[in-house]
Amino acid sequence: MGRVVLLPSEIAERIAAGEVIERPASVVKELVENALDAGATLITVDVEAAGLGLIRVADDGDGMDAEDARLAFRRHATSKLASAEDLEAVRTLGFRGEALPSIAAVARVSLVTNLPGAAAGTRVRVEGGEVLDVGAEGAAAGTVVEVRDLFYNVPARRRFLKTPAREMALIQDAITRLALAHPQATFRVMSDGHEAATFPAADLPARVVQVMGRRVVGRLVEVEEAASTLYLRAFLGHPEVARSTRAQQFFTVNRRPVHSRMLSAAVEQAYHQLLPVGRYPLAAVFLDLPPREVDVNVHPRKLEIRFRDERRIFEMVRAVCRRLLLRTPLIRRVPAPADAVAEQGEIVPGVAAGMAPGGAAGETVSGVAAVEGDTPSVTPTGGAVPRSPAAPRAQPMGLYPEAAAVSPEVRETARPVDRDAGAATSDPSTYALDPAGAADAGAGAPDAQAGILHTGIGAPGVTAREAGALGPRVAPRRRIPQVRLMGQVQRTYLVGESAEGLALVDQHAAHERVLYERLVRLRRAAAAQVQELLLPEVLEVGPAEAALLEDARDAFAALGFEVEPFGKGTYRLRAVPAPLVARAGAQMVRECLADLLADERTRRVEDRIERLAIAAACHSAVRAGDPLTLAEMEALLRDLDECEEPYTCFHGRPTLVVIPGGQLERWFLRRL
Repeated sequence: MGRVVLLPSEIAERIAAGEVIERPASVVKELVENALDAGATLITVDVEAAGLGLIRVADDGDGMDAEDARLAFRRHATSKLASAEDLEAVRTLGFRGEALPSIAAVARVSLVTNLPGAAAGTRVRVEGGEVLDVGAEGAAAGTVVEVRDLFYNVPARRRFLKTPAREMALIQDAITRLALAHPQATFRVMSDGHEAATFPAADLPARVVQVMGRRVVGRLVEVEEAASTLYLRAFLGHPEVARSTRAQQFFTVNRRPVHSRMLSAAVEQAYHQLLPVGRYPLAAVFLDLPPREVDVNVHPRKLEIRFRDERRIFEMVRAVCRRLLLRTPLIRRVPAPADAVAEQGEIVPGVAAGMAPGGAAGETVSGVAAVEGDTPSVTPTGGAVPRSPAAPRAQPMGLYPEAAAVSPEVRETARPVDRDAGAATSDPSTYALDPAGAADAGAGAPDAQAGILHTGIGAPGVTAREAGALGPRVAPRRRIPQVRLMGQVQRTYLVGESAEGLALVDQHAAHERVLYERLVRLRRAAAAQVQELLLPEVLEVGPAEAALLEDARDAFAALGFEVEPFGKGTYRLRAVPAPLVARAGAQMVRECLADLLADERTRRVEDRIERLAIAAACHSAVRAGDPLTLAEMEALLRDLDECEEPYTCFHGRPTLVVIPGGQLERWFLRRL
């Protein structure tokens, strides 16, 4: 008896305020949201001492009369809801009626507001939750809220705040996200008398550039898609502007900035194999859907939301973003010094909407490239190019048509088709490889003599009819620029000249991509090509590797590895995937097993097949330091051009980098 008591109202109000007002950024967010809900088109935020001294938010919105201004400081008083049914159709940013009373409970607050055309406005002063004064005051239409001495009566909350610089950064982040969601309004931010940021009213693409900074100009692509009741608009950054944090991922649902792990995961899955581990894409994603399909009332500060059909939304965002990235030329370009923004550099706000584009094809004046169909075609590599005198003398690696013959023992799980009659055949000429000079006719086009598509890298060819069974090919639509090869640097990078400048190709990353896509393509077509070994190799493994090999036998078989038990702790390798025949063997299988053991996430069969294809391609590809002949280099470029995702290897490292001619001129001081 007597243990349960009612808290005094002043204590209860401070506790309730702590659920909404955590720090100065929370105050700014709530006040700016109220301004936007009032229809403001000009919002000025003035901050002193990182918000602890003063937060002033002025807007040109609708304003209030004296009665509404007084009621606005009562808990649960709101103009945004009238009935319980309205909770299922919320379109405003705020609706609980807790912001002003929560702020007033932990600060000294002054509100001045006026209706358009009214003779005089209203002033309300509140301190620690107590209304001190209500009176008339001359004022322009709109509302000005001043919050002073935040947390003056809750010193414990002050002690747990971060440094002033960090608190100011959080304030700017809150304003930035609201500015992105509402490009029709102008936002101005002042800090201790100095202008910290300005976002002029603009269309959405220009606002995205204002928020993300100048370095994204020419490095953003845009997509729009509607599906039933869902509307999606997304702006995605090229992999080269990815960051080490998710700080520049912005998600807006029904014009409400939100934090969503689900949406972030959907975008990041769209960048699968386009970014290395630890790098996160730049993205601004805008979703619009019926209010009944989303619950915005699951978080006191309305930052997190819940979707009624999360799986559907996740898949739509992932699929739309993935399609956009796959049809976008993602060639990495070396930036000019002025564009080389530091990794943790500040956002560069206030970029003019008409700033000069960065030179990317399809770019608009806002710096965002709109992709509304297939990307512009790029001319493939031409015919043979004379060897540069500076090129190192190279010996064939046995990986290309000129250096390796295909064994007549090559066979397919799907029957090969004769180019003329369509009858089954075992004629090894069916798998003949396109000669190096076939580039003149266009790599990827059927050879006039052999009726095949070039596959290169010492692997059997694929007949034209078989290629049709493998699904749509990207080859006719050139993906990488035309490159006039000149040789190798450090026996690692292919060097050539493109129309844009100097082109460098990482031979290992490029070959990894080629081999991986070939394995995956054949796997999807259920036509895994295998090469029987003349002498099967014996593979001795430890207990852990043996258990994994037994568990992953289906994955190995799906890619063309034929491994069978050959005694305790011993297996016999009878065949390997034909695209990897040049280097596949028992040692490569051991390396693949080591990679699979190191990755405990690969439990599902499809995941394990993908991981195995990655490991096999990685350990079979040409390595840094391997010399290549000019013909081998040309073949590698042709094969890379036929890939669906030629711009990165599966680790997310770039395969090709272009140094624009203007950058070369700067290096040699021909241009400043």
